[in-house]
Amino acid sequence: VLSGRPAEGLVLLNTLRRIGARLDWFNHAGVRVVALGGTRLIGDLFMPLIAGESVLQANRDNFLLDDPYEPADPLNGHYRLMLGATTADWNVPWSALNLPTLVISGLYDRVFFEADVVDELFASLPQGQRQDWPDAGHMVTVDQPQRLAQALIEFAAASLR
Repeated sequence: VLSGRPAEGLVLLNTLRRIGARLDWFNHAGVRVVALGGTRLIGDLFMPLIAGESVLQANRDNFLLDDPYEPADPLNGHYRLMLGATTADWNVPWSALNLPTLVISGLYDRVFFEADVVDELFASLPQGQRQDWPDAGHMVTVDQPQRLAQALIEFAAASLR
């Protein structure tokens, strides 16, 4: 969109953030954790900080297993996503996104969600629409898949009018 590609709308899921010392530390440490013990290890460590209560309850038996951890495959999508976050430029000119932009934030995200930062960056979006979900964490696609699907359908329908 910022490079001139056409778009009718944009959806940002837990994206509005400013990388300071704390998030930079977390991003780099997360890559090291996944490199050493794969996604199981980072899940064991951080799921309670990024997932909503219902996801934690439903998936507790899938975590904290006695099986040994294994390093992530360097081509693993989760690993590559986390690695990319360590070098991504988060200084986006949000005010230049002059198109309908739906911002969904999972308020149960205890790592990336910083209310004051989200408030500030959201205010700079010319056509921003905001939904804050108190019962969802960082991974709204996992926490609230049906609700997310409905929100996307409604946003697309409204944006195409």
